[in-house]
Amino acid sequence: MFKKILLFIFLVLIVVSQSLNDFSSLSKDIKNSDKVNLLLTLNNSGGIGNKNYLRLILFQYCRKNKNLKILFIDDNITILQKKLKSKTINEMFFERKEEERVDFIKKEMESLLGNKINIGYYVFSDTKALQSFIKIFNEPNIEKQLGKEYFKEFTENNDYLTSLVYIIKVIKHIVGSSNRYVLVDFLRFLDSGNYLVTNLKLADALFIYSSARNFDAGSVRFADIPTVNKRNRIEADPAGLEKIINFISQDDNPVSDQPAEEKTKIEVINASLKTRLAIKAVDKLRENGFDIFEWGTSYRIHEYSVIYDLINNYKQAFAVKNILNAGEIIFRPAEKSFVDISVLLGKDCTIYDKLDKINKISQET
Repeated sequence: MFKKILLFIFLVLIVVSQSLNDFSSLSKDIKNSDKVNLLLTLNNSGGIGNKNYLRLILFQYCRKNKNLKILFIDDNITILQKKLKSKTINEMFFERKEEERVDFIKKEMESLLGNKINIGYYVFSDTKALQSFIKIFNEPNIEKQLGKEYFKEFTENNDYLTSLVYIIKVIKHIVGSSNRYVLVDFLRFLDSGNYLVTNLKLADALFIYSSARNFDAGSVRFADIPTVNKRNRIEADPAGLEKIINFISQDDNPVSDQPAEEKTKIEVINASLKTRLAIKAVDKLRENGFDIFEWGTSYRIHEYSVIYDLINNYKQAFAVKNILNAGEIIFRPAEKSFVDISVLLGKDCTIYDKLDKINKISQET
């Protein structure tokens, strides 16, 4: 009976949105600040092979442009320490006591990003809690799109890129699935009380839910900190990291840093095992005025396509995505690249041309 009364009160709060805004400190911060940052720390201590898995995702909402930026941070990045042994973010995180981890990871992420942002909010969750949360948003549809092992793929997959693609698709699904039919299950999840550690209040969580219902998943931009291999360790690429910091700290619209008179240079890599897929993509892109710098075949096979935006040229990357009808766009600046956009074609990319039709006819006859 008590839970039913709570649910009724929550429903009233959703309906009376102005009152909800008054109770939500997050709502007030959005009104008074240009940007609001939230860090999601997902950990699975002692996973497969007793390996500690960690996923770090920074969410930033910009009030001016009303867009959402999502930055992925590789937990294998090595943090260089003066007079101390350099260790990865993952190692440093799990060495600390549980009660110290939240403050540590917040400070470390702010430091990594040049102390140009303030992480005002955090959500600290384990994999079981996050999976329970995702199940609220019509999980059968996610399983149909990504397979029944989708959750394991983005929490424990050793391939960092594959993990990111799964996370992106789940995030876009959740944003697109925020409707009133999910409300009761969402509130029951909040009422369970043992799902996560966060400094968000109940009214803040309800404010996020209420706002997300009107949010366009297509306006979400994804970015990743570029890395380099040095002395058998992974470090953040200094030049690329500076551009990521600018991407996060500055107000920007999805426009190109490239002069308008220059053509966008693209490379196309076939990572699908499908014959001639790269040249098919090249033909389609050239038909639409793009300059193809090179194309080839990858020795690694990928399930899903990725479009790496290397120069913060989101409009052109989005045009490539529409032409190929495949690919998740990730801004990952590359200082020494000869191309502006790198297209990795996975198994999900399907392109047909005249030769396919001829082969089909010959097989049928």
